[in-house]
Amino acid sequence: MDFAKYLLARCLPFALAMLAIETVLRVCLAFRVGATIAPTPWVWPHAFALGLTFDLVVLAYLLLPYALYLVALPRGWHNSRGDRVTTAAAFFTPTFVIVYSAVAE
Repeated sequence: MDFAKYLLARCLPFALAMLAIETVLRVCLAFRVGATIAPTPWVWPHAFALGLTFDLVVLAYLLLPYALYLVALPRGWHNSRGDRVTTAAAFFTPTFVIVYSAVAE
């Protein structure tokens, strides 16, 4: 398998979860402060596009250490028990922080 496809397959669940959590948070906050923002037609699409851009940059920074880990890991160790534990820890920790901060907001 091509390494780019492998990397995408390993990182995609975390990326989708993070983007879904942040989008739900953005929608909830938009409903909360919606009356205080001017009702122009371009405000909401602009706010959501800007938020998505920010989320993609944050996602790149969050996935960079894991991608470097996968590059440095010898081929024989991929999908080993230690790799699965490391992957679970590497995705659980930031997901917990993201959910915690979303609920705190």
